[in-house]
Amino acid sequence: MIITFAPLPSYGKSHVISFLAMGLSKRGKKVLIIDLDPKLFITSFFVRQRNIYPGINSFQDIDIVSLPFFEYSFSTLNYNILSKMMQDTKINTSNYDFVFIDFKPGVSIVSMNAASFSNFILSTISTAKIKEFREGVQSIFQWMSYFNLDLKYLGNIIIAETKPEELAQQAYLGIIDALKPLPDEKINEVKKRIYPFNGTLDLVNFNTIIPVRRDLNDLKFTDKRKYPPVYRLLNYERTRSIINNLVDEFLNRINMA
Repeated sequence: MIITFAPLPSYGKSHVISFLAMGLSKRGKKVLIIDLDPKLFITSFFVRQRNIYPGINSFQDIDIVSLPFFEYSFSTLNYNILSKMMQDTKINTSNYDFVFIDFKPGVSIVSMNAASFSNFILSTISTAKIKEFREGVQSIFQWMSYFNLDLKYLGNIIIAETKPEELAQQAYLGIIDALKPLPDEKINEVKKRIYPFNGTLDLVNFNTIIPVRRDLNDLKFTDKRKYPPVYRLLNYERTRSIINNLVDEFLNRINMA
């Protein structure tokens, strides 16, 4: 099962992947993260910077594949590059229950490779990012429609410092706006591939809100730290509750798809 996040330049994409990976692994699920960011940002949540190298890095029951994608040519419209990269690393994604793909935000050949490699996609949205959110989701819907990508859209995860209800409403309206450029028959097709997969969009936002807090934001594992900050996510009750709720919703949406 392959999961990828929407190519949006919004705050929190890598963080939410780490929350889900930790929560799922604690429930006995085998998790793989494919890190396509040239800065290997999400890898640094789990591995000390000086210990990161291209290839497989592991943390407890989570494997992180840190791929130097710059060695591959993304200059042409080729949707098979990611498959080639995985073959080169000799990693069989079918050995994992969940595979998350993280990459540098933006609509690019890298993000389109990730989308074509995936079964599901979801988005994060934070304050003041509604324009980028709408544009990114519009690209996803066009890929689903015109390139016949077999994707299902699991919904939006709201990351809010204040007024989460207002941001959730903006995210909902952003989904509506992103559908408008499609022909009517295409809109109906795509809406049935968006949670709750019955043509309505009222439940597209996750109920679990990710608050903007230091313990959830400061996850980079520097050489000065004894343990990776991501490790403590499930050690504190208020953080554990957020992650467990997020994982419950995530699994429910996967099961309904």
